[in-house]
Amino acid sequence: MKIFRKRYYIAPEFQSEIIKKMLFIGLMGNALLYLVNFAIYFHFNTYAQKLPREQKKAFYEFFHQQIDLINYYFLGLGLLFTMGLIFYGIKLSHRMAGPLFNLKQQFKKIENCTGMEEIKSITPTRFRKNDFFHDLADHYNKALHQIQKLSQTPQKEHEDNILEFPQQTSEADEKKAA
Repeated sequence: MKIFRKRYYIAPEFQSEIIKKMLFIGLMGNALLYLVNFAIYFHFNTYAQKLPREQKKAFYEFFHQQIDLINYYFLGLGLLFTMGLIFYGIKLSHRMAGPLFNLKQQFKKIENCTGMEEIKSITPTRFRKNDFFHDLADHYNKALHQIQKLSQTPQKEHEDNILEFPQQTSEADEKKAA
């Protein structure tokens, strides 16, 4: 059975942060490309200043054509690089958000159960092969199995195993009691 999700943007508050970081990295890469371009421009410009007057005009015509060509290449490669980073950010964040979204749905199923029969009908969860956090699915499935096992035993058998947690009291409650 293949598990496939059609939506990649399932947890906007989480995924948008990763995508913003990838976009920032892409823009910084573009800025570095243009800084290199300007360094090349200034290097050749200082070289051209030393040329005789009749050679400067031909050099600058050729040079400006080359700078325009380099700008187009840098712009195209920079946009391609940035789009690749954004796509990678979406895929990477989906591999993290997908399992968490899956677990959230599973916990909602348990939360909405009204009886033991419904708990027994909940199936274990699975993550896609390339997802992160497979250990969470294993732990969830073990806990679900334990809950289902406890729901099958009569109430009296596991009453002794129920933990009672002490009520937390605030200082105001303690003063009222005193």
